[in-house]
Amino acid sequence: PKGETPPKGENNPADTALKQQRMKAWNPILDPVWVIAALLIIGIAFIPAGFRLLGISNGVVEFIKTYDSYYNGTWSDLNCGINQANANENCTIQFNVEKDMEPPVLVYYEIENFYQNHREYSTSVDYKQVRLY
Repeated sequence: PKGETPPKGENNPADTALKQQRMKAWNPILDPVWVIAALLIIGIAFIPAGFRLLGISNGVVEFIKTYDSYYNGTWSDLNCGINQANANENCTIQFNVEKDMEPPVLVYYEIENFYQNHREYSTSVDYKQVRLY
């Protein structure tokens, strides 16, 4: 019944150091000299890693090409803009990259002012675009 206390020893955890929280623990004394020394050692260890990551980052070749007709607030003559859904238009763009690129060459595209979440995506699907034919 509710409110009654169980008989002594019935719902007690085992009498072990782990279950009774009597484990010995390491309680370091954070002396400022040791803390400063440890932080300096860790900092010095990460300096080569930082230079390596900086070298990798500086070796990335980035090339940006606007390929629609709307560029910097004005309409250009690229004729690659799509003004309606399912326009079925093709566009050929030629460009020269001035720097050498090591393989693999990865191509990404950027969409500005586009914020997507799954709910909006799933409710705004255009079935004409995703049809196979």
